[in-house]
Amino acid sequence: MKERYEFARAHLSWTIDDWKKVIFSDETKVNRIGSDGLQWTWTNGDKLKDFQVQHMIKHGGGSLMLWGCLTWHGVEYLSNIKGSINSDFYIGILEDELMKTIDWYDLEKEDIIFQQDNASIHTAKKVSEWLDNNNITVLRWPSHSPGLNPIENL
Repeated sequence: MKERYEFARAHLSWTIDDWKKVIFSDETKVNRIGSDGLQWTWTNGDKLKDFQVQHMIKHGGGSLMLWGCLTWHGVEYLSNIKGSINSDFYIGILEDELMKTIDWYDLEKEDIIFQQDNASIHTAKKVSEWLDNNNITVLRWPSHSPGLNPIENL
């Protein structure tokens, strides 16, 4: 909570033009069927009704992991993440999808501010060096604060 408060105080004087420079990013997992979470139904001891039971799908139905970004100008390229993600894979996403987004909107790398959460792959030395070498400023983001990221509402 303190970190979010400090973030808010640090950006209190930012104008709309400052926020227009930010490219927000995130990963998400989309399940084909159902949820990863537990679901509960309260009953009075009677037999469960059909709507209270989630029927099983053979092999779980599958899921899709995606990385995407959001600019002031709109949403942009998605990257399908197959398997586990490491710093090399993430740099590949940045080289492809992030750079395509910057080009598509005719933005200057030096003018943008890139937002990413504090996942270890995002803060890895290799990734930080890539961002520095490409003159991309990273927005210092408070830990465990997905609710501050507008991409969460897409």
